[in-house]
Amino acid sequence: MKFIADNLRYPTEAEGKGIEGRVYVQFIIDSLGHVVEPRILKSPSPLLDEEALRIVRAMPVWSPRKIRGKAVHTKMSLPIMFRKQYFKTERQTKP
Repeated sequence: MKFIADNLRYPTEAEGKGIEGRVYVQFIIDSLGHVVEPRILKSPSPLLDEEALRIVRAMPVWSPRKIRGKAVHTKMSLPIMFRKQYFKTERQTKP
């Protein structure tokens, strides 16, 4: 979650239109810990989808799930919240 918080960017067009909400992304963690096949399950707007997929694809390698000592593929779902109050605007960062 820290990776997402540190790297997520609010899409400019969505911010301008006041679009907020939670995007649900489903993906698979393969046996090596890589994220594969990310897809959008539910979203308030297509304007947020591209950024949600970008951040999921950019995530560092995970620790794969193990069953009886063997790494296996695991399907995951992750909610990514887009709310303007969580993002710093240019006005807030300037002195």
